Amino acid sequence: MYTRSDTTMVLGNINPKFLLGISNELQYKSVSLSFLIDMKIGGDIYSASNMYAHGYSGTVIETLSGREEWYASEDARIAAGIDESDWIATGGYLADGVYEDGSESNGVSVEGKTNETYVNPENYWGQFSNWGNEIHEPHVYDASYVKLREVSLGYQIPKKIVKKVKLVSASVSIVGRNLWLIYSGTPNIDPEAAYNNGNGQGVEYGAYPIARSIGFNINATF
Repeated sequence: MYTRSDTTMVLGNINPKFLLGISNELQYKSVSLSFLIDMKIGGDIYSASNMYAHGYSGTVIETLSGREEWYASEDARIAAGIDESDWIATGGYLADGVYEDGSESNGVSVEGKTNETYVNPENYWGQFSNWGNEIHEPHVYDASYVKLREVSLGYQIPKKIVKKVKLVSASVSIVGRNLWLIYSGTPNIDPEAAYNNGNGQGVEYGAYPIARSIGFNINATF
């Protein structure tokens, strides 16, 4: 389990290193295809959605690690009739870290050594979202993303057709926006979903995903 410090510290900076867009248009006879790829590289975001999904509900895949092994260890303990305080778990979640100062195992100091103690996965993940005593650092993520922002497929109607309806030119197209989150540095959420014009930048909680839209355009010149 982690030791929580009361020291206030900066967890991240929402400002990206750079923004980049790549666009192109391809045309063959009367058919055109254009696309826009949008990138934000760098910056940090704190995701409370991930904190609660890990700690309160255990609904993300990371919380499965050690779950079955912990249940098997508890079944063995109960079958042996051994109290929790006298039992050394044979399975569970093995946190990546070292023992804190003053830690002992069977009377021998293990402080600073690599952790080898299994814990209940529910307790491990729950410590990060313990109300009023949360540990936020594990849920600060890279806010980078790469998106297929827009794709447009168009068709230029032949002039011999549009002249019959007394038009100079006409075209139709299908346009889709926010079609694909190609890459995200933040798990389980769209890192762009929390952006707004308020003063809470860099903090996400319960944000709705960015909506995908598909539209149909008709352009006519008289």
